[in-house]
Amino acid sequence: MARSKRLVFAVCVLAATAITAPAAAVWDPNLGGTPKVGAPSEVTLSGLGPGHGVTGSIGPVGSVADPSVPYPATPPAGFTAQDEGFAGVILATPPGGGTALEMYCINIRTPTNIGFGYDLGQWDQANVSNVGYVARLLNDYFPNTALPAIGSAGIANTSDQGAAVQAAIWYFADNYTLNGGVCPSDEP
Repeated sequence: MARSKRLVFAVCVLAATAITAPAAAVWDPNLGGTPKVGAPSEVTLSGLGPGHGVTGSIGPVGSVADPSVPYPATPPAGFTAQDEGFAGVILATPPGGGTALEMYCINIRTPTNIGFGYDLGQWDQANVSNVGYVARLLNDYFPNTALPAIGSAGIANTSDQGAAVQAAIWYFADNYTLNGGVCPSDEP
């Protein structure tokens, strides 16, 4: 796939999130949760930023999304329904307080909650499928830029932007697809 096709494909995957409906929560900040006692961490999840629920399906453990093929219009065979109560920007605070960092989840299968602590890693240590696509989304899309743009492809507000970017990250990193996620081609 040509570079311009890949970019359009990523933007289409992002835009598809805006048409999904919220569903039962998988990650619920009201459940509580505390970090492991005595385990120091570099950041603690402290809140939620722009985002909303999405409905979709996830591929079998170990399966990897193939960015060279069209985004699936329906969940592929062998995928399991998995609705997410929140897809979007996650806020994380350094020890002792300070300005919250805006982050996204890059492993949909790892449980998380407000109060959980995490250490920050380096990209060369990451065990993430399609890491180049994920890095591109983290660097070149909301909240670092205004993409996908409000008013384009069903993106109505910052909550749609956050959910769209998160859903695209989960597609590349975790083989998660949105229900009804059809992406039009940029070719005639």
